[in-house]
Amino acid sequence: MSPPASHTKRPVSFHLLQLHLPLTAVVSIAHRLSGILLFLALPLAIWLLDRSLADAAGYTAAGHILDGWVLRLGAAVLLWALAHHLLAGLRVLLIDAEIGVERTAARRSAWWVTVAGLLILLGGVLWP
Repeated sequence: MSPPASHTKRPVSFHLLQLHLPLTAVVSIAHRLSGILLFLALPLAIWLLDRSLADAAGYTAAGHILDGWVLRLGAAVLLWALAHHLLAGLRVLLIDAEIGVERTAARRSAWWVTVAGLLILLGGVLWP
């Protein structure tokens, strides 16, 4: 017995990198990832705050730790994550309130979240 015709047209392999997700899906996935990233960064942030408030030597040590280029890059990523997570969360709240549910409005708000998050990142990086 041969398989039905609908089963013969299935893809042989599934490549995630070949998917072309709409921007609304990318914003949703990035919202979840930015939340996870912010959560995972909390222990380091709390440790650095504790170290800097302990005494003058701890403050100097925390300053030296934060002065490296790796943590500056990490701070820029965290700034984007915070901005994106906040803006995407507000977008989701508006959609839950049935504001911007239509497809064109949802796409427009996804673009606004993306652009505003990148502008906040750019402003934070370029701020003296």
